[in-house]
Amino acid sequence: MPAFDKYNSKYHDDWGWSLAIKGCTNEEIATAFGISKRTLIRWMNQYESLKNAINEGKASADAKVERKLYERALGYEVEEEQKVLNVSKEGGSRIGRITITKKHVPPDPTSCIFWLKNRHPDIWRDVQRMEHGGKVEVSHDPQIERLIEDPEAQRLLAELHARATSGHVEGAGEA
Repeated sequence: MPAFDKYNSKYHDDWGWSLAIKGCTNEEIATAFGISKRTLIRWMNQYESLKNAINEGKASADAKVERKLYERALGYEVEEEQKVLNVSKEGGSRIGRITITKKHVPPDPTSCIFWLKNRHPDIWRDVQRMEHGGKVEVSHDPQIERLIEDPEAQRLLAELHARATSGHVEGAGEA
């Protein structure tokens, strides 16, 4: 029995591919191998065949999911088999007639939106841009201007800030 905590291309490449094509993450692949995710990443950087096997498995799995998303976005046909049972007077039953019908599954709006937002984000993004062509003027209250320049106000603000950031709040914990 080989030790799986040491890389072995005979086992790990095919095993990694088979896990990746089933949708496993690197963390799940590492767990199956009995190693840490960090070790798996190190192995993938060190052994090109393992890296390629896992990446090919993931690419194949992603392609299958993309295809199914595409089908959901457009809608598709599916064949359904219906069986009619014939029941005898004695209580026995047997399949009498089998009919196959085509059923149309309509497009799924959520799949359409997901597809379009990811394939054409420049056209389908949710972000809305607003442009303002006028002027923006900022004015200050003269009283606030005087307070900002007042040394006593600056000292009090600094003291208040120091109390607030140290966790000390006036009156807290007093009964």
